[in-house]
Amino acid sequence: MLKITLVEITIIFVLIFIPSLMIPEISAQNNEPVNVSNTSGESERVQIIVDKKDVYAVWTDKFSENTDVFFAKSKDGGKTFDRAINLSQNSGVSAFPRLAISESHVYIVWYDYTPGQSDIFFAKSNDRGESFDVTNISDTPMPSYNPWIAASSNFVYIVFNDGGRTGTMEFTTGETQLIDLNTGDEELILLRSDDYGETFEFINLSNTPGVTSWNARIKLIDSNVFVDWNERINHKGDVLFTKSTDNGKSFTKPINLSNNPQDSVDSIIAADENNIYIIWNDSKENSTDIFFVKSTDYGDTFGSPINLSNSPSSSIFTRDYALEVSGNHIFVVWYDASNKENFVYFTRSIDEGLTFSEPINLSPDDSFSKYPQVVANDNRVYIIWHDYSQGNGDIFLIQSADYGATFGGIKNLSANEHESNIFILGPQIALTETEVYVVWQDKIGDSADLYMTSFTQSDGMAGEPFLFSTSNDAVNIEVGIENQLMVDEPINFTFRFIEPSSGILLDKVNYAIEVLDASGNKVVSIQNLFAQKGIDSQLITFDETGPISFLIDIAGTGADRPYDTKYSGKTSVVFTVVPEFPFGVIMSLGAVIGLGVIITHYRSQLFVQKTF
Repeated sequence: MLKITLVEITIIFVLIFIPSLMIPEISAQNNEPVNVSNTSGESERVQIIVDKKDVYAVWTDKFSENTDVFFAKSKDGGKTFDRAINLSQNSGVSAFPRLAISESHVYIVWYDYTPGQSDIFFAKSNDRGESFDVTNISDTPMPSYNPWIAASSNFVYIVFNDGGRTGTMEFTTGETQLIDLNTGDEELILLRSDDYGETFEFINLSNTPGVTSWNARIKLIDSNVFVDWNERINHKGDVLFTKSTDNGKSFTKPINLSNNPQDSVDSIIAADENNIYIIWNDSKENSTDIFFVKSTDYGDTFGSPINLSNSPSSSIFTRDYALEVSGNHIFVVWYDASNKENFVYFTRSIDEGLTFSEPINLSPDDSFSKYPQVVANDNRVYIIWHDYSQGNGDIFLIQSADYGATFGGIKNLSANEHESNIFILGPQIALTETEVYVVWQDKIGDSADLYMTSFTQSDGMAGEPFLFSTSNDAVNIEVGIENQLMVDEPINFTFRFIEPSSGILLDKVNYAIEVLDASGNKVVSIQNLFAQKGIDSQLITFDETGPISFLIDIAGTGADRPYDTKYSGKTSVVFTVVPEFPFGVIMSLGAVIGLGVIITHYRSQLFVQKTF
């Protein structure tokens, strides 16, 4: 039997008796996807920014052997987009476009091989993206690449790698392309403008001849400019940080944040008031972990790094929206990569990064999930990722309305037969005060276009039942629990199997239940169950603590074999339950694409996890 001690039990279904806790659902339907790019080439590596009703998108489009940077704008909240503008429009390969918005000014930066080596190109618009001026702003003897941009008021900042050399590589397709070669002497350059990008001042942030500095990120708060990057020290990567308190005129001596024997790369920076938060990937033997560090004094000093993932697999995050801050809450997402499966994980801090919850697996079983991104607006948290649980690539979204304490239903945003993708650099999700926007790539034949959907943010209502569907959207399921949860006492589970389009209960449903403990050991297996009129109840007793995977496998409908498999599919609910469960409570929940729910005790707070 599965046993749960009273000291550690907090049942998920107590939610409706806690006035401060909301059950989150995406109540508004997402709009039909809109074609953002609508070109004949392959559109990819998109970034979006939303400013009130204006939605801005920048991406690369590949035509034959050439790749150009494109820009498009929507003035009606993403319902329609203006015709895309080709910003680079040259013979060379243009790559890595990044976008920033400040007031009526739109800034876009990328690197371009048209000059015969990679140089940094800069496009600026003073009329909200109606027209652009484009210039080569690096123009140094060395290759310049991997730019990043930030803007505020009249200030524009661009950081990029400068150094090495440009060479050629022939790919297996027979295509020959210019590439940047690391020669161990790359510097980190910052371009600073205080006149809306009209002129720029060069600043060498790293200033370490003979050492490679690369992949910087930048964050602005008022007159403070925070920059972090990688530097190869003693044949391994470290994460360095510097700051300016005078709008980028001068910078402090860099601080080595990682400073360990491992290879530390791909840092992300977030800031809120006087707090600075940074995460990075730390390599260990045959795997990587996600490390976190914080400063409470605007980056003057930092605490000791915390290992957030601590996984035997390789934990990998998606730059640059794997770290999000909302007040004193911090949210981090990543995926654990193995040879057969990838799973998306989520953790949060409710005390400004002093402690973090146990990581939550949000992914379907036997899936290949990658590239999670997280954004937040006050109490609302949204996570997207790329998922293969449906057989082809899809874009999944999950929402929380209580700072990540509980999560509502998983939504398949792409839900089509095409290969849908998001990319390793964010964001492909953006928020306003009221709306959520998500953009992805759909591959159709030999071409690929970018599509966007949007929906209104919703808090959900306390006490509303969850209604979700199986992984193939064939059956909706409600699961009710009643009577008080006590150790070694049977708990009554009521299952309702519903036809999705009509909302009518299905007849003669054949299903099975399995329960796995936290180590994946099967502790309960009830086979050959039968819901005569679409409703059935089962008694299950728990005698272990920790997260429990509750699997429901619907074989089909009918009184005899072979069953009609039109209504068949699998779901998975994972939960941990503890102290007291009120009498007479009936709570409904469901699972989408094997959606699971975990509620763990976290510093006297309820923590609900939905996992697949």
